[in-house]
Amino acid sequence: MTVRLPVSAEQVTLREPGGRDELLLAAGSGGFALRLEAVRRLAPPLDPAIDWDQLPLADLDAALLAVRRRLIGERLMAEVRCAGCGTLGDVGFTVSDYLAAHAPNPPRGLERDDQGWYVLGQTRLRIPTVAAYRAAAQTARSMADLAARLEDHCIGGLTGADRRRALRTLERVAPLLGGEIAGQCPACEAPVYAWFEPGDFVLSELRQRAAGLYEEVHLLASVYHWSEQAILALPASRRSRYAQLSAARGAAPGIAA
Repeated sequence: MTVRLPVSAEQVTLREPGGRDELLLAAGSGGFALRLEAVRRLAPPLDPAIDWDQLPLADLDAALLAVRRRLIGERLMAEVRCAGCGTLGDVGFTVSDYLAAHAPNPPRGLERDDQGWYVLGQTRLRIPTVAAYRAAAQTARSMADLAARLEDHCIGGLTGADRRRALRTLERVAPLLGGEIAGQCPACEAPVYAWFEPGDFVLSELRQRAAGLYEEVHLLASVYHWSEQAILALPASRRSRYAQLSAARGAAPGIAA
């Protein structure tokens, strides 16, 4: 299955995670590096000449949301605490609606030169790529410093009104997918708000799905005497089915892999 990324318009192939992918997710500590590696494995570009480092940063979370939609489903539920009464409630929305609400909307007249810069009148800007983010993150002293470094990378030395205009244009060309979600408190019916980071949310879900991998490997190795390599090579659905049968029926005769 392939999907087209919203900013670059490149196509990526969505893959179901295998055992080694799940092992990476289960053992990883989170963060941007794990998000990038997960996307490289589960949503590789259809064109083998393209690497994720070359693609827009905004497309990274879009790809993760597409992976999530394929593996888990369309509907997302985020838990939000009411600032008024303290009640916890769920805010529900769909991947498709969220992506549509954050879709690029480039202004009319925007052109791209042969060096990758976008030009609108006297305004010049470039989209932050994954590589640009990684380079800035290596030396940034804080998240605010990281954001400032990315801004400078994208719009150069612009100041004042020119800088604000360039940043507004950048937000329309390559909107980042982190944003506020809103709902209603189930107790007092007051509006509730929360900040939603798609990459962190999806990565947490994928890690939760992979959390049972060690137990499944241990169970199948104990029952069938298969090697870890052989178990991890199984499709996830088959591995889980074998583990369910083994757990339900207890010990079984050893079977060579």
